[in-house]
Amino acid sequence: MKALFTICLCLSIQLSCGQNTYKSYLQNVRKDLRKGMSFPVKGIKLVGYGALHGSAKTEEVELFLLAELGKQTDTLYYFPETDVSTAYFFQKYLSNGDPELLEELVDTSGQRVPQEKSIEMFEKWRSLHELAQKMPIQVIGIDKMASYEFAIRHLAELLAPETWT
Repeated sequence: MKALFTICLCLSIQLSCGQNTYKSYLQNVRKDLRKGMSFPVKGIKLVGYGALHGSAKTEEVELFLLAELGKQTDTLYYFPETDVSTAYFFQKYLSNGDPELLEELVDTSGQRVPQEKSIEMFEKWRSLHELAQKMPIQVIGIDKMASYEFAIRHLAELLAPETWT
């Protein structure tokens, strides 16, 4: 019993110190993007962005990064966490701005990652649609197939007789 208590005590101390260290690190390296952060290198070709699912700020920061990067390039290539067919329809949304399509896309994304079924995700894509009217954005999906509904619709469009040459 004494050994179990000692292990639990050591583990709790380590976890609490680890969290404080983590918080301290984040406080030291954080940047307020709203204050005009500029990227240290011009001509950036690729930026990776990892985010915590479930945070409302994730979508806001992602949109900010895309808009800032869009100022430095002719075409913005965006790789959201989605499959090729869902990306195809996000691309279609950027072109046509159909709110019903966007609702379907956000709903479907939320079935895979529940935190993505959010107003923030919806608003991010609405803002991306506005941005896409000013500059080319190419949405590319590289995740494994997550939505059979969009995959079937995608194939139906690709195989439609009017697309045959």
